[in-house]
Amino acid sequence: MQMCSWATVVVVTLLGRVCAKEAAAACSTASIDGCSSAKPDETALLQLDSGDLSKASKEGLNRPRRRWHRRGSGKNGAYSYTYGKYGYKTTAKTTSTTTTTTTTVLCNYVISISRSDQGASTHWQSRTATGPPGTTFETGRDFDEFCSTTYNENAFGADFCMQNFSVPAGVRLIKSSTGDIVGSGVCCNWVTNHILQVSSDCGPTVVEPPVCTYTVEVERSDQPGTGNFNLKVAGPPGDSFTFDGTCSADPEVPLASLCLGFNVAAGVRILKNSANESVQSGTCCNTVQNSVVSVTDDCSD
Repeated sequence: MQMCSWATVVVVTLLGRVCAKEAAAACSTASIDGCSSAKPDETALLQLDSGDLSKASKEGLNRPRRRWHRRGSGKNGAYSYTYGKYGYKTTAKTTSTTTTTTTTVLCNYVISISRSDQGASTHWQSRTATGPPGTTFETGRDFDEFCSTTYNENAFGADFCMQNFSVPAGVRLIKSSTGDIVGSGVCCNWVTNHILQVSSDCGPTVVEPPVCTYTVEVERSDQPGTGNFNLKVAGPPGDSFTFDGTCSADPEVPLASLCLGFNVAAGVRILKNSANESVQSGTCCNTVQNSVVSVTDDCSD
């Protein structure tokens, strides 16, 4: 292939070689299509064969400036890129993180409690507790759930009850609705604590349902016609009581250990309320029977 003779430096561009307009008139061979003097004012595109391209590559001339790229987009690590006509541009990838902070609101509670032997509806002491809004509190006569032999938050805890009053069940507990122990009351015998009202800095004061103090007069079968002793019991208005023959040898039940010490294997007789709950102890469970003679309460005063 015959090349044009050049008076000036050939300008290398995309897709081939361009004849400068001053050199276009010097082209004399027909093999170079488009490089003619017919268009002296225009740059013409030289058509080179593979040999010429190889030679041009060696001379460092085969480095076309790409003007047309495919369009598209993609990702690379923390950056995204978009490429188009003249290349691609990078854009920093921004990741936004939303942090949610949960604040737990706690309320301070003051719990007014009574004790059945001093009047179930009469304030005895107060206990304080902390908990979420809507927390409720309870204390009961159940020896498994509401008595403890290890709780000693104050000087009158379980150790005090067991060592000074020989109460094997320890001290009575006050629990929250979440199951947490928030304080203690009396020793865990048949004297019970009751919640009268609960106030907090999160809401209005809650007044608990009324609790009555009952005086139950009990007769012994070996001394008929005579009311031998009285038992103090706390309960809701309208409660009733009876000895139905139930006995208990559980050492934690008041007087049961005493009866066992008298070689009464059955333990002590149990007084029950209308809800069939054990609420008091009678005589030892031998041949002597107990019966209820009369019941009075402070709710009707």
